[in-house]
Amino acid sequence: MSTQLQYFKEYKARLASTIGQEGADNLTTNAVFFVNCAVNDFVNTFYGPGRITLPAGTTIGQYEDFVLQQLLQFIQVQAALRTQQNSAANIGLKLAYFDTYTPMVNIRRNPAAFGIDVTNRGCCGTGLLEQGPLCNSLSALCANRSEYEFFDSVHPTQTTASIILNANVAAINSITS
Repeated sequence: MSTQLQYFKEYKARLASTIGQEGADNLTTNAVFFVNCAVNDFVNTFYGPGRITLPAGTTIGQYEDFVLQQLLQFIQVQAALRTQQNSAANIGLKLAYFDTYTPMVNIRRNPAAFGIDVTNRGCCGTGLLEQGPLCNSLSALCANRSEYEFFDSVHPTQTTASIILNANVAAINSITS
């Protein structure tokens, strides 16, 4: 997550050079940010190649606690960067939980209701193994990705992301109103 914070610092500096420091501060202080800890955090680190960097005997529960702690630390640092304060306290931080699981289950149970035809593989390559950098300009792509639940073996298509977003309108409204 430290890389994302560095990107945010760089973005804020570029923004300030374009619209001025006050404008950049106002824009970033009042912005809505989406922070996600998801399957990649577990697949790539707990179950995957990152496992070697975890202390021996780390349980899934301990790793969940670690990920949550990292998320909280990220939010605190990011909030401080947004507001030029040393603390995330007293900035009016609002948090909302986005349920991605239920919409995905609903798509899987009745894909036609969402205009999706393919749920058992992704649009990229074979759709079963490729993900991230393995889906590139050399990969075969499906003719119409909007008909697929997943773009690659783990990442949802824009169609699926829109369904998830629409299912979470109440959560979005709770932090923007």
